[in-house]
Amino acid sequence: MLLILRSLFDIMCRHKYPHAHTMPKSPGLSDYLVSAFNAKPKGMLVSPNWIGLAAFGMLGILVSPAFLLLGAGAELAYLLSLGTNERFQKVVQAHQRAQDSANKHVELSSLISKLTPPARTRFEALQQRCRSIMEFYAHQLNVGPGIVDQHAQSLNRFAWIFLQLLFTKEGIVQMIKQSSFTPEFRGKLETEIQQLDARVKADKIAPELQKSLESQRDILKQRLAVLGEAESKLLYIDAELDRIEQQIELLREQAAVSKDSQAIAVRIDSVSSSLGETTEWIKEQQNIFGAVKDVVEEPPSVLGQPIVRSSQSESA
Repeated sequence: MLLILRSLFDIMCRHKYPHAHTMPKSPGLSDYLVSAFNAKPKGMLVSPNWIGLAAFGMLGILVSPAFLLLGAGAELAYLLSLGTNERFQKVVQAHQRAQDSANKHVELSSLISKLTPPARTRFEALQQRCRSIMEFYAHQLNVGPGIVDQHAQSLNRFAWIFLQLLFTKEGIVQMIKQSSFTPEFRGKLETEIQQLDARVKADKIAPELQKSLESQRDILKQRLAVLGEAESKLLYIDAELDRIEQQIELLREQAAVSKDSQAIAVRIDSVSSSLGETTEWIKEQQNIFGAVKDVVEEPPSVLGQPIVRSSQSESA
């Protein structure tokens, strides 16, 4: 029994007395047991389980060591009964989901705050347009909550991809700034490459010098190619940003004019499919710039809490 107490103490130390919301995404039995160890009713500052353990410990020291064995058995029975209780596990899972959502919100706010002011303003404008569409779906169209949620998830992913593009763009712009890549600088690199070519082709040049000049020339060519590719990427990003903005604006106009939820759903699905290649492209760029989270992960709630349909629209 003493070994059981020691094992419980080891688990408690490894988790540093965590509450249910600090656990990993997929709780296991050990997570439920730790949550049961620390569980306490509302209003209590200390877990009743801790008080019970302290009481058995004091009795074991002051009265009889047998109380330590009794306490170990009672603790094991308590943890197993509560940790395997389905209702308790659902409470733990709910706490975890709430904390995960809060953590994602903090992380998202931190990402947005790192954008430059113009990029942040542009993103917030897209957010507002998406929210206005969600509001219209929830309160004006005669559709069920499931369809509203489906549309909201699609719009949320549009905004998430838009944010990823903004971050990727800023990473490329920063690289170009650090390289001072201007038309004048491009001309300077091209001139240096031509001069090195001429020196390499010159007569009576030592083999060692020729090899060094060729290596220097190749490096300059690679720099020119990389910076030129960066410019092409920027053009692509700008085009995709404009496309998403126009698509969102079109969805908003269609929602206001047609009020056909089925047609709008088809349009959203079409746009989602067209953004698949953009998502893969962003993922490739993140391997280079590492700006933000992987876009293949489930996107955070970029647009805020889901819209709840009004009672008026429910009765329509």
